[in-house]
Amino acid sequence: MATGDVRAVGRSEALTTLDEAMRVRGALWLVRGDRGAGRSALLRALIARWRHRKRVVLPLWLPGTGTRQVMAAILDTVAAHLERHSGAFDVVAAVSGVRDRVNGDAGLLHSIHDVAGVLARLVQDEPVVLVVDDLRADTTAEGGAGLLALVEALRAAGVATVIAPHAAQSGPGQLDEIADGVLGLLPMTDDEVTELLYEWRGNPLRKTPDPALTDALRRALGPLWGNPGSIVSTLDGLAADGRIAAVDDHLCLRRADRPVPLPGEHELVRAVREHGRTGERLARVLAEASAPVVDDLPALAAAAGSDLARAGLALDGFVRKGVLGVTRDGTMVVTVPALAARLRPAAPSGGEPPDARAAVRQRLVTGDLGGLADDLRRLGRSAGALDRPARGAVAVCWLAALKHEHRVDEIRATSALLDTLAPDGSPRLGRLLQIAVLRSDAVLAAHLLTALADRGDPDTALGGKLLLGLLATDFRTLAAAWSHWGGEPVPDGVAGTLAEAVAVHDHATFAGTVLGTAHPTGTPALYRRLLAAYSDGHWDDLLSLARRMEADRTRRSRTAVEQLARVFAAEVCGQRGEIARAKAWLEGVSGRISSGHIASWVRCGIRHSAHEFAAAVREGWRDYQRARGLGLVSGADRLLGRLIDYAHRNGDRRTAERALEELDALHDVAGTVATLESLLVFGGLVRGDPADVELGLRLVRRRPNQFRAARACLAMAQVSPDPRPWLLEAHRLAKELGTLSGHEMVVEYMREQGLAVPRPRRAKNGFSPVELRIVDLVSAGLTNRRIAATMRISEKTVESHLTRLFDRTGCRSRVELATARLQGLVPGPAE
Repeated sequence: MATGDVRAVGRSEALTTLDEAMRVRGALWLVRGDRGAGRSALLRALIARWRHRKRVVLPLWLPGTGTRQVMAAILDTVAAHLERHSGAFDVVAAVSGVRDRVNGDAGLLHSIHDVAGVLARLVQDEPVVLVVDDLRADTTAEGGAGLLALVEALRAAGVATVIAPHAAQSGPGQLDEIADGVLGLLPMTDDEVTELLYEWRGNPLRKTPDPALTDALRRALGPLWGNPGSIVSTLDGLAADGRIAAVDDHLCLRRADRPVPLPGEHELVRAVREHGRTGERLARVLAEASAPVVDDLPALAAAAGSDLARAGLALDGFVRKGVLGVTRDGTMVVTVPALAARLRPAAPSGGEPPDARAAVRQRLVTGDLGGLADDLRRLGRSAGALDRPARGAVAVCWLAALKHEHRVDEIRATSALLDTLAPDGSPRLGRLLQIAVLRSDAVLAAHLLTALADRGDPDTALGGKLLLGLLATDFRTLAAAWSHWGGEPVPDGVAGTLAEAVAVHDHATFAGTVLGTAHPTGTPALYRRLLAAYSDGHWDDLLSLARRMEADRTRRSRTAVEQLARVFAAEVCGQRGEIARAKAWLEGVSGRISSGHIASWVRCGIRHSAHEFAAAVREGWRDYQRARGLGLVSGADRLLGRLIDYAHRNGDRRTAERALEELDALHDVAGTVATLESLLVFGGLVRGDPADVELGLRLVRRRPNQFRAARACLAMAQVSPDPRPWLLEAHRLAKELGTLSGHEMVVEYMREQGLAVPRPRRAKNGFSPVELRIVDLVSAGLTNRRIAATMRISEKTVESHLTRLFDRTGCRSRVELATARLQGLVPGPAE
């Protein structure tokens, strides 16, 4: 059945169609697609599938352009096949004789007949599939007719053939007219791209692609998203630049704030280079220009240092090759953002240093502390020429910028400037201030700043408050340092915000509150987003941000913020019941960080999620006492609240009351909204006072935090005469968060109260033994990779089973699936 129509299909449909079509002897199918569309990858997948089934497959990857070259390649492939499989001697001899005639002076049609005869002898024994990739048309009249005759002869011999013509030959040809079918590959779907990232050669361990990597590729490639060749080559380029890293069993993009460029060998980059230096300069000008139009060509040519004629030819070529697009109003746009990133020159690394005083004032107004650190690093010795108040302002703000950006390894650069500020010319005070900054000793730093700098200077006063706040590890220390430096208390209107920021080292929020504006970049910006993701319940986003921070880490030792990011990632994994993964995140956390209570809070939660209920309280209380002995305060309200909660659940009233007394004393000292929330919720729980718990819940809802809200609702249910509405809300919040531990607590209490537990949709059909085993391993906290290794199946097979399980059970996550298993909706393997 001849056809010239092209049927547009995705990869899955193409695989299925060709797999079925090649069962027919003499079948002929064509696969078309743009360069990089994945034709070769599709053919390789088919070859692997057919060889797995022990079919005879003869692949031809670059057979050349002439009919004789194609025939010679076919014979070479047949000879290789016979050698691997100990083919009959007479067939081997026939191949050798035909090869000599093809390469000699035999007529073309006679040679075609001989080649078809060799293939016919193979087909007599078993079906044969010929796979030809990147076939280029023979432009000569004889050659074109000969190629068509060769294909027809192979069909007559019973050889099933699939051909992928060269990408440049996009239009229909004579082969299209005689083919049984022509498939046009569509761009990859998101699921197919994800699978491609799993199979990418730079990912031999098949790590899960991080969503940030996928999103960055999608934005950078634009219309090329879904083109496997472009995706793979761009990934290869990123890997060569050291921008791909493996974190938490995920494939991550390092320095995701930087542009993702197309690789230099990409066809669009080559299309620019085809026009020589004129083309490269013109393309660079177009990439940097703001909405250029066609009428701007004379100005663009002049900017590129080219004459109008050459620039016009290059511009026409750019449009023809897809480098540029032109809108209806004549605006020219570089079609692919990654191409624009490749064309733009690197940002200059230096330049004339700005005036230090002006730089400080400008950056403080905009809140760009990263830019301020860069500016002052470039100033160097020139700052010493300023008057003393200006030098003090520059030195203090420089230290604050370095602390904010976690670049304290550059602190020695401030030495010369600090030496000029000492009243007696001695460097001792300056060195002590640097040590105070390195050790985050806010009180010592306040005393030294008073001796070195002029608090009457507005920039110095503001920079000093900023620096001391960034050094403080708890609100009490912040208040003492600010009081000594400026003689004023922390304003009531921002005290709560600053206290929360100090407790978790949220430098971006602290700086934004003090300066009235913020332009955070790098680690401070990522960490602030991570904390927001935790509060908002977007825990998958939190894990992605934690992986990104880990991937971007440049120092061997982790900063306090980098460690806290790992702590919050561990908390999420622990709440989801992924105990091994949670412990892995905590492995990089030092027990001596200033927010040690937060790490202990997470360790306590992990033990509880692992059903080590008594150990969670016992070890948590020991961790609290140890950190309190070191004078640590930050995060204590979290740990004490968790200890009260768990001790109350265990029936350990003595420990619950001791922890409550500590929390009460902490509130007398710190007096923050967070400590008041914990005191009301957990104090009301221990005393059985619904009024206090409800008041605490109202405070929680003023500052959205889904996890705290779920726990407060559960506490309210435990003391309320009508627990049902509170339990339903706690159940909903726990399910949205995907917290297995919290969900178990809610379900247990609902059953104690004789209340029906909201259940997901039941599966319509029974489950296979393989599916039941996978559910059991998911419930045990195993990753897909470990499940695959345990069951000796591929990770892809595990993913396919999980997808079907989610669909059949109505579950949306692994946690919900494990919960359904606990509820008996999914039976265990032995049931």
